[in-house]
Amino acid sequence: MTTPDHEYPRELPAPARAAAAWLPFIVAGVAALLVGGLLVSILLTPAAPTRVGTGVVPAGGVAPVGAGSAANVAAPAYGSIKIGAPAPDFTLTRPDGGSITLSSYRGQKWVWINFWTTWCPHCKVEMPKMQELYSQYRDQGLEIIGVDDAEPLAPVQNFISQGGYTWPMALDLNSAVSHQYRVAGLPTHLFVGRDGIIKYIVVGGIEPAQMEQAVKALLAAQ
Repeated sequence: MTTPDHEYPRELPAPARAAAAWLPFIVAGVAALLVGGLLVSILLTPAAPTRVGTGVVPAGGVAPVGAGSAANVAAPAYGSIKIGAPAPDFTLTRPDGGSITLSSYRGQKWVWINFWTTWCPHCKVEMPKMQELYSQYRDQGLEIIGVDDAEPLAPVQNFISQGGYTWPMALDLNSAVSHQYRVAGLPTHLFVGRDGIIKYIVVGGIEPAQMEQAVKALLAAQ
């Protein structure tokens, strides 16, 4: 009695066996290509802005200033917060009591607005030079307003006292002004003319020589 052929598996022909043997390697190769392409795509995609040190915007005709590799990199303009636009007004409480209003300086002084915190590494490095420049140029019409971003009063007072910083400070307790100015990194600096117009925007730390260059350019502008 003959058993039907379908009850027994037939051996694949030699060419088919060879193709089947290579199949796992082909699948692995295709998968490797897909993974490699995905990694290249991720590496080439621009990173999102970080909280510290992202770039510089110079005023027209003045050499750019910045920090390290961030120099000459244009910082983004956020809505009305850009070179040539009026600096939005604000009123904030001072750590030593009272309040400070930006518009009170209009027509009187050039204002350097510095958004900072006590934990910001770049802030700690650059503030001694800021104090030096403030002492040197405040009689020529330069004012600095330090806006602390969302920190309690006690550590801010302690930081100011230990550093011996004498320019006006302000407490942005709920980050309302930081949000108003679209602060994307700390420190952030805005240099405002006596006309209330933003002349420079600097996001990130500034080398001492570059900081002095920006101040001199601001004072010479009007």
